[in-house]
Amino acid sequence: MEYAEAPARLREADPVLAVLIKANPDFDRRAWMKEFPRIDSFGTLVFQVIGQQLSMSATRSILDRLQKLFSGRLPTPKEFLTTPRDNLRKTGLSRRKTETLPTVGGALQTDTGRRRNSGPFPITRSKIYSPRSLG
Repeated sequence: MEYAEAPARLREADPVLAVLIKANPDFDRRAWMKEFPRIDSFGTLVFQVIGQQLSMSATRSILDRLQKLFSGRLPTPKEFLTTPRDNLRKTGLSRRKTETLPTVGGALQTDTGRRRNSGPFPITRSKIYSPRSLG
């Protein structure tokens, strides 16, 4: 289903939603995304790990503190590897998440130590899903 088709499908499926959609034709279904920084593949992974079992408000707060720690942006995988765990903990990350993110960040490094900006992650499912990797 195309994103643009969603309101029509929802109107057809649910009469309550149909009333709400009709009453709010200019509703921006993606407005909540504007509250977050533009992120690359690693940033998406960071967001998912941080947000595990947390509310959006708590996730947003941790992301904001993490960005402040890195001069207004999300850290690179290499920066996660070189940042002291105590500094990461001060952002609100759990001890486990301060272990997970640098581990995954390290696995995403290329041989030259630069991040890959396109293509599949150079990491295997077994590395991601190992008990020590999960945050």
